[in-house]
Amino acid sequence: MRDGTEIAMTVRPLAGKTMEDGPFPTFIEYSGYQTAAPHDLLQSIIDQLGGGGGANDPLAPATSTAVGSVIGPLLDFAVVSVQMRGSGCFGGAFDLFGWPTTYDGYDAIETVAAQDWVQGGNVSMGGISFSEITQLFTAGTRPPHLAAVSPLSVSDDMYCGTGFPGGIFNNGFAFSWITERANDAMQAPADGQSWAKIMTTTGDPDVADLALREEQKQHCIDNQKMRLQTRDYNKSIQNNPYRTTGLFTKRSPGAWVKNINVPIFWVGAFQDEQTGGHWVESVRNLARSNRDVWVTMENGVHVDSLGPSTISRWAEFMNLFTGDGRIPRINPVVIAAGPVLYQLIAESPALPIEQSRYATMLDTLQNVAAAKADFRQDPRIRILMDNGAAIPSQPGAIGAAWETQFTDWPAPGLKPTRFFLGKGGSLTSAKAARGGVARYLSDPSVRPARTLGENAESDSWKPQPAYNWQPVAPGKGLGFITPALDRDVFIAGPSSVDLYLRSSRRNTDIQVTLTEVRPEIGKVAT
Repeated sequence: MRDGTEIAMTVRPLAGKTMEDGPFPTFIEYSGYQTAAPHDLLQSIIDQLGGGGGANDPLAPATSTAVGSVIGPLLDFAVVSVQMRGSGCFGGAFDLFGWPTTYDGYDAIETVAAQDWVQGGNVSMGGISFSEITQLFTAGTRPPHLAAVSPLSVSDDMYCGTGFPGGIFNNGFAFSWITERANDAMQAPADGQSWAKIMTTTGDPDVADLALREEQKQHCIDNQKMRLQTRDYNKSIQNNPYRTTGLFTKRSPGAWVKNINVPIFWVGAFQDEQTGGHWVESVRNLARSNRDVWVTMENGVHVDSLGPSTISRWAEFMNLFTGDGRIPRINPVVIAAGPVLYQLIAESPALPIEQSRYATMLDTLQNVAAAKADFRQDPRIRILMDNGAAIPSQPGAIGAAWETQFTDWPAPGLKPTRFFLGKGGSLTSAKAARGGVARYLSDPSVRPARTLGENAESDSWKPQPAYNWQPVAPGKGLGFITPALDRDVFIAGPSSVDLYLRSSRRNTDIQVTLTEVRPEIGKVAT
């Protein structure tokens, strides 16, 4: 990197190809997970599923990097898996989303794009979650040879979106995630990622040359020297209970979105249990001058951005805007393996993966231009609805039942629906002539601390999570309900509540839950 720090880049060629067969359309996956570990994740998965009792390969990439380490090569892309500084075997101190890691993304783009096996002299970026966040930062620095970005399962603000939603500390996934990242950045072999533990002990066991293995081992050890300078993020959070601008702004991807000037295919869920639903607030920051913007919003959880309702269009976008562009075709193996893929990553059934709408076109320059022009007719904003209800016999299956589109966000011409808190727990469309008072005694102990118990992180990905929704206990909270709806109501995007309140305590936390009341079963559902 520009300051001399070494980071790892593992090149993953197309399935069945070598680098000598290039040049290839190429994209980068960049994160601090075990991204650049040298072994084959697909082979590791096959070994585990093959019934031979195969164990997880500690030198394979993390499954959370499957977009780059599995899906990309199967869709005929070369992928470069880039490891964030201060993680794995590589140099520097880990500074989560600090300026060094952001501009490392810029340097990685320019380095990879200059390789002779990269088609068109440019590269795109792909990935989900951690590998998504880095795309917004990197694109915001405007590398000259960045072709396009495709962030999936997004976050926009490290304070408002994930760390302190509504100003309340998120001691669930956000706290556990940042703790795990700090542990990943600790010195190997005592701590750190599994591949760093092996490389600092023996080197890559698949390498027959003992001298080379010893060189690998020493190299990895030497790169651990700055790990003691890794920032204590938990301490930083505890010392900054409010949105400290100097700490959070530059580390929030949404602050970089306004600079993005390349094609972007952006997907996220409103109920994402890991990154939150606040991300849609940054969509309005995308420059109107950038015509190549496609944003998909959907109900659902973290993994749903990889669902069958979006993955084919993602593949079309990546094919058309990476390298010299080409006619998108989805490998029939990927289509056939769709049910296994979704069972593996989400323990869930799913709609079938569809072939690209352009797959029957010959791969000529004229047809590529025509396909790209047609793709540009897709709406700027696509909203997928009733994700999980597309297969009546399999409730919770991944995939949307229907969709709608808008030309921009916030949706032009639509006005928010307003309700007013009324007497007797009513929620009305008309403001009362005279105000009233509703009282309650706050008692958090009468409600479960979690809606998914101790297995929240894993259970939330299942098709039917075992949510334990509890109604408001009498006198311990307030509930307001509308009259029965006599027509369909379309809800997408954020909601807000304006409150006038007086508290007997100096600090009062308020949680507002919007639910649907289902008269046929007499219960509420969020």
